[in-house]
Amino acid sequence: MTGNLALALAGQVRGSRALRHSAMVVVSQLATQAIRFGSNVVLAALLSPAIFGVLALVTAVRTGVELLTDMGISQSIVVSDGGDEREFVETAWGLQVARGLALAGIGALVSFPMAWLYGQSELGPLLLVGSLGSIISGLARPGPALLQRSRQMDRLIVQRLAVAVSGALISIAFAAALPTAMSLIMANVVALCAATIVSYLILPLPGYRPRILPVYQRKIVSFGKWIFLSSVVYFFATNFDRLYLPAHIPLAVFGVYGIARSLADVVVQTVVQVNQLVVLPAVVQSKNALHERRARLGRMRFFGLAAIDAAIGLLIASSDLIILTVFDARYSLGAVILPILLVGSWFAIHASVCEFILLGLGNARPMLGGNSARFISAVLGLPLAFSTSGLLAGIVVIAFSDLPRFAWLTWQAARQRVSFASQDPLLFTVMIGTALGARELFVAAGLADGMISSVQRAGLGTLLGLG
Repeated sequence: MTGNLALALAGQVRGSRALRHSAMVVVSQLATQAIRFGSNVVLAALLSPAIFGVLALVTAVRTGVELLTDMGISQSIVVSDGGDEREFVETAWGLQVARGLALAGIGALVSFPMAWLYGQSELGPLLLVGSLGSIISGLARPGPALLQRSRQMDRLIVQRLAVAVSGALISIAFAAALPTAMSLIMANVVALCAATIVSYLILPLPGYRPRILPVYQRKIVSFGKWIFLSSVVYFFATNFDRLYLPAHIPLAVFGVYGIARSLADVVVQTVVQVNQLVVLPAVVQSKNALHERRARLGRMRFFGLAAIDAAIGLLIASSDLIILTVFDARYSLGAVILPILLVGSWFAIHASVCEFILLGLGNARPMLGGNSARFISAVLGLPLAFSTSGLLAGIVVIAFSDLPRFAWLTWQAARQRVSFASQDPLLFTVMIGTALGARELFVAAGLADGMISSVQRAGLGTLLGLG
């Protein structure tokens, strides 16, 4: 009797701690996204859509180089048994430094060939200068991963907010002084210097030094091989549109698309951060009793995702109002692109929840299968839709490319008895119902000129003509 009471109390304590941590992460992530959103608004006023298009292409190439060498170093510190031991942390740091140097070399090698491939001569110098950021990032201390493992959310949140604020201020300052693509690339390098300095301050590790010990290297590489394979597929799955579209549409249109996609990613990235910083460590710490607490986990999942899905619905209903209020007329095409991407974000968010629960249980293999499913749908669907029906059809394919990934991960979660697929039809209805209801209210209040606004109708015509 006493043992059962102790277990019940322990479960309540863990549950309340998880809820508190979730709230902290959500608030901090919203603050971080608000900072980045404000930064993008200011940058959009200072820069042209064409420059945003070039920057989006540079970001896609650099992200590809980084993900193609991802070994899951930070995740190994969080998840592995003994991941907080000094020798393990130093080895992870040493591998990170080596990876940063390799990334810089690869980035320099591909810079001018990529410029030739896209027919954009300015792309070569931009990629060359941007590759310096890989060296700087590699020198950062692994303190944030240790904070995540020990669930010291307050210090981790301070670190992330400091990085977001410093990055925004540096980017705006550089763009105001010299509104060019190179200026923004240089700002990014300086911002990475600031982020690296913060990593040394947020969790001092006196006496720690980067080195590579074979026994820990094998352990990290063994864990990271599935992360690596998944990251390779993940890059092409999530960035294929950023690589394909610049070669087929004007850079100014691609820049507007990039703005709309970055806005749609706000909710997705917020949920991913909650999963990474709260769900993943919580599952790791209680995975032996996870199935016994399945009912409680299901309730938390339903109400948490219902709130998120309602928020997505509200954003869908107000997407054109947001674009037209915040950005100038050059970005009006985003009013029709944004709601399409937001609808598709539902599948990305729900897939992410499954993914991190499975990762917390020590099963990283389903990530590869899920990302492969998304990759196949994007690589096959986007060129076909674009060539036969235009850019609008291509954007719809991009928006729903997470559907196969969601289906795969849901099936994998069901195999391990941690799936709650029966909740999902109702949760999807919550999003659509909120979007329709909120839009009706906007129209009745005179805030919108129809369920589909005149600006959106004009944007649909433009998208149909591009292809």
